[in-house]
Amino acid sequence: MPSQTRISATYMRGGTGKGIYFLAQDLPRAPLPNFVPVSVLVQEAVQA
Repeated sequence: MPSQTRISATYMRGGTGKGIYFLAQDLPRAPLPNFVPVSVLVQEAVQA
């Protein structure tokens, strides 16, 4: 299994809220062990 898995996501803002959204069909069917979307967290911190 690769150490990184690419999953499509959308960063959406509206009013005072913002968030990262994933489509269920893009997520892995089986849970990934120790799954933490680190690159998503880093990218959001950079854009904030």
